[in-house]
Parts: sequence; structure tokens; C-alpha cells
Amino acid sequence: MHERVQSARFSRDPEELYQIGLMFRDGIEVKQDYKEANNWFRRASYSDHPGALFNLAVISAKKLASSFSSQYEVDNWLNKSAGLNHEGAKKLKEMIAADKDKLPDAEVLFSFEKKITAEEPAAEEPAAEEPAAEEPAAEEPTAEEPTAEEPTAEEPAADVGKFNKDLSYATTEYQPSDLADYKNEPWDIRISIDNAPLDDAFYFTVKDSGATSQTIKEVLEKYALNISLREELDVEEFPKLPHVQQELLGYYESGKADRLNLNIYVNKRPSSEPVSPEDKVSDHLSTCIFNDGTYDYRLLDLIFVLDSKPLASERLKNFRDEYGAIYMLFLIDYFNSQPSKQNDSNNELLQEFVNGSLSKKSYPIIQESLNKAVKLGWISVEKNPTEEIIITADGHDQIKLLLEEVSGLTQEYEPYQSVSINPPTLGVPDGIDVRLQIMRFSSVDVNRAIFLFAYVYDKQALFGDSQWADGFETGDTFSAIIDALQYETKFSQSILDGLIQLKKSQQ
Repeated sequence: MHERVQSARFSRDPEELYQIGLMFRDGIEVKQDYKEANNWFRRASYSDHPGALFNLAVISAKKLASSFSSQYEVDNWLNKSAGLNHEGAKKLKEMIAADKDKLPDAEVLFSFEKKITAEEPAAEEPAAEEPAAEEPAAEEPTAEEPTAEEPTAEEPAADVGKFNKDLSYATTEYQPSDLADYKNEPWDIRISIDNAPLDDAFYFTVKDSGATSQTIKEVLEKYALNISLREELDVEEFPKLPHVQQELLGYYESGKADRLNLNIYVNKRPSSEPVSPEDKVSDHLSTCIFNDGTYDYRLLDLIFVLDSKPLASERLKNFRDEYGAIYMLFLIDYFNSQPSKQNDSNNELLQEFVNGSLSKKSYPIIQESLNKAVKLGWISVEKNPTEEIIITADGHDQIKLLLEEVSGLTQEYEPYQSVSINPPTLGVPDGIDVRLQIMRFSSVDVNRAIFLFAYVYDKQALFGDSQWADGFETGDTFSAIIDALQYETKFSQSILDGLIQLKKSQQ
């Protein structure tokens, strides 16, 4: 891992996170990766960094990191950035208002934001003046007398923990000495996501003071993530709590079902390791004291950290078998439509296929997928003046049909990209994406829909990467379907019915 990236892994400095995002966005000192850039920009956006918010808007608008981004999401990022006087965001808002379907390429939009170059060495500081003769130089500390700033080998630096969040108006202390003073009082469960600020956290007040003797797993399922207790949430002051509860429950259930990796940390805990769900709550309680003295209570301050799981080899093989030929069809169409890239290294492997010299040992899955596209009559490698893979008339017809299919799916299911569920509402910024579950309800092939969205909307990310061949062989190409399926919602039938009826009423 790059040194700058490694050192910033646990940073909470929005400018540092933003700069790492720019590195991945522009491919400076690291492999260009819009999805990775998006992750860094999102972390910086939690501190309202205007440049990070702007970049999130561009990445969403051009669907560079996910085919499941929407106009609601774009507007949300832009409004926040423009509200912080970011000139690029203001300009992009004007362009979208004029014609959101005719935005220039991402590179042009990114040019509204500053770029970075390889890290330059720090400027040399001027040499310090030599001490006057009558002032002898300070003695250097000896090995037997270590400086106060550096711990000795016998006294290693304490583990400060993975997370150290605080509200701007309150202070949290992990396992304080006065916890016994709160033993007969209600307590809170607070849950935030990764590096998101505590202002966006979910809260549930547990009235049973003795419930702290239960495990973390028990209190999550019995209290905090129990939607049958939704009426106990303070929706008058925090109307989004039911919405956030449903989202957290989805993550928790996906983690239990092993669809994604869910690690649970405790804020301020002096350890970089997650806690076990079987740990007792009492072993991880904190106190939260408002700076003005108005509130003073104990809480279980949890942080959910989510990570995708790779597909099982057999399932990945099935996806390649079913969609490999379609991938190659779109790939060849992409390359053939960009003459400037005909001699690019991206196209060399396809040229080897034309010449019959593609190594089956190095790229067996690509070889198999190209052969299948030939058998389907979509592409041809017969000798021709251009010496490239030709898309046949049947192949062009197939592309047209696929594009029409994607257009229909987009029109039908885009409104479900961002919704709230209490009450059912469409078009909520930062809402929950219910498209996959609605698609299943309508008997749509969800796997196929995700792949087609990726092929049509993420062309640059899929085919513009110089390592596309390695990604196809390893399965990285199929990350879109992995991510989408792992974060699929599990709403009740009544909620889905309400959303569907709401959409019909607005048509």
C-alpha cells in the first residue's frame, strides 16, 4: 500500500482524506480507482469538505463508482458543496439545470476542481544560525536518558483505539470510574457508521437499567434494531431515526447471514480490534456529558464497519458463464468507438485474439468468453482491413436490445433509488435504495439488471482501466453485483406495497 494512503487509513483530517481521494481519482502514485476515490471523498464529506462534496457529485453524476447512483444523490452533494461557496459546484448545478443529460466527460467536470501531482519534497528550511561562541550548544540526550516525547522500549505507546469521536457539544468517556453512579438510570445505545460523525448516529433509549448485564447481540436485537419498538424512537426531534434503524438492521442481518463483513467497534475503546457480539454491555459502557451540563448519561457507543465479501468461486463462475459474452460485446464496442485507443495497451490482448495468439494459459476465461461471443454470432475475427474484432449485424442488434432493456429498467425503478419508509416517501436525499427488492417483487432478474447497469453506465470504470483483463480473470470486474446484493434491503411487504402505490399515484 502507498505510504501516504497507509498513513491516512485512520485519519480524521478532512483535507488529508480529500487529498488521498484526489490521488485515486487522478491515478497519481496509485492505480486510478473511482470507487476507492469515492470512499475517501465520502469520509472527508462527513466534515463538510466542499471539494470532497463536489467530487462525490461528479462521481455520482457520471456513475463512475456505482451504476446505482441517482440524480437525488447528485443534487444532495451539489447543494451541500454550493452552500459552502464551492464555485465548481455552482457551475455544475447550472449545467444540470440547463440539461442534465448532456454533461461533458468526467475529466471536464473534474477540471472545475483542483488537481494534484506527485507529492513534492518539502522545501528545505533555512539553515539555523550558528550559536555564538559564548553560548555552548545544548547537550545531546544520551541513550540512557530518553527524551520525554518518545516512549522507551520498556514503555510502549498505549493503544489509542480505532475510533475517537465526540459531538461538538458533548464529551464521551469510555469506562469511567463513576459508572456505578448511573446503575439505576435508563441508558442509550448509539450506533454510527465507520467515520461518520456522531451527529448522524442512531439513538435508542433503553428504559431497563439492568439490561446492561446482557450481551451486545441481545440488546441490539431486543432493543436498538427491533422495529416493533419503533414507537419508542424520538421521531419528534429526530424524524429520520426509523429510516436509519431500518438501514442499520439491514446491515446487521446481512452480517449475520454472512452476505457482508460487519465488524462492531466501541467508540473511545483503547483497542484497534472489534468487540465480540457476545461481550457483555457492562464491559463497554461509556458516559456522555454535555458541555453545558444539561445532560449526563451512560451509553453503549457502537460503530458499525462494513466491508464487502467476495463471491464464492462457483457462483462467480456462473456469473462469468452467463454474462461473459455480453461483457466482451460491450468491451469491443467501447474500444472500436475510440480510435485514439486502438494502439493502447488495453487493446493489445484483443489484438492477440484476432491474430490467434492469445494465451489460453494466461487468460482462459477471456478466451472462453470471446469464443462464446463468436459462437453467438455477435463478433467476428475474420480477416478485414482494420485487423480488429468486428461486431456483426446481430451483435449491433443485441446491443440495441440491451440498451433498450436498461432504459426501461432505469425508467421503471429509478424512483426507488432513494426513499424513506416511515411513512413511505420517494425521492428522499440520502434515503434507502430499494430498487433491488422492488425488482424482485416484480420478478425482474436482479443479477442481470445489475450487470447491464454496470455495462451501460460504468463503461469508463470497466473498460478504460488498463488492468481490465486481470480484473475479468480474478472476478474484480463483477464487484458491482457483489456490492449491490450484499446491501440489498429486506423491507416488509406492506412497505413495498406502499412505495409501489405511491409511485403509481405520482405517474
